Amino acid sequence: MKQKTEIYYDEAGDMLEVFIGKPVEGYFQEIENGIFIRKSEKEDKLIGFMMFSLKKRLEKHLNVAYDKTRDILEINLGMGKEKYQKELGEGVFVHIDKKTEKVIGFMIEAFKRRIINLNFHEMPIEEPSLSIYL
Repeated sequence: MKQKTEIYYDEAGDMLEVFIGKPVEGYFQEIENGIFIRKSEKEDKLIGFMMFSLKKRLEKHLNVAYDKTRDILEINLGMGKEKYQKELGEGVFVHIDKKTEKVIGFMIEAFKRRIINLNFHEMPIEEPSLSIYL
């Protein structure tokens, strides 16, 4: 059975984050400037990834491409390397370098249809009321 996948994008922070499976304790490992993989503490298994500056990377064609027709986001860190891909969860694939077995990219199918936009900077935040008793 394919694992559930959640895809979040914070527009104000320009950050993309992908979660695979049920939430578990994990840690992040930077694989390239501003791109991190998330692994589970217990099994050291890949359970997601995070990327900063998604819009900037798309605009400047920096390792990221979006195919509007097919609705696929491609993150490629290993141009010209021999690779294979493995499905992590519901339409999210990881690209792995055949020689080194290191993560060199990701592909997300149905990207725009599945993305959950977050904009924490526009959330109404109420100041706590302070009461002073004398």
